[in-house]
Amino acid sequence: MKIPGKIFNLASVAAMLSVGIGLVGGPAVPAEPEAANLSSAGATTVLTSDNAELVVLESQGPQPSADQLDTMATHVRGTLTVQNIHASTHFTGTINGVAKIQCTANAAQLRLIYSLIRVSPNGTEWAATPKSKPATSWLQTNRGVSCSEGPGQFRGWAKGFITVPAGYELVGPASHSQYGNITSVACGGVNSAPVDSTSTEGTTVTVTFIRNDLVP
Repeated sequence: MKIPGKIFNLASVAAMLSVGIGLVGGPAVPAEPEAANLSSAGATTVLTSDNAELVVLESQGPQPSADQLDTMATHVRGTLTVQNIHASTHFTGTINGVAKIQCTANAAQLRLIYSLIRVSPNGTEWAATPKSKPATSWLQTNRGVSCSEGPGQFRGWAKGFITVPAGYELVGPASHSQYGNITSVACGGVNSAPVDSTSTEGTTVTVTFIRNDLVP
């Protein structure tokens, strides 16, 4: 069962990735294709929020045999996490943001586009280099800036792409948890920790894939 949502065709996705820095911040994403592309789209945005967007791409690889399916897990889950922006405890003197995709089995491919955004004062975006990796179960990216860019109100924004593992398809609704996506951050000098939030836990979006031979 496909989850209804925004649709991108594969050509549009490729074009987006080729200009990944221009996409950061959410509102800058180009207009979506016309409805005529829906039947051959091969990609469904399963959830969009203020700071997370997850796109699922159908697998284009060879499908497993019946014997191979018997040895595979019944379900695979993939989660996109966008952390709250925070004063880094690993790299002193920086404000840092992290996004990652974690799956319970290898996806055909994972991709991530990420931006650290200062909402106020003087709204500014810093883009991370887009990342892509085939045949993997996880992918992570981050962006850090100097503490001199604070204090301010910050949030992260990520667009993740999961290419479905061969032999599986998307099932059920996506689950979503959000613990706040704008945090006040100041670091360096007398202000050495986040002002409003001591937790980096932010937004998670989880999708589930079911084995093809178990689809109702």
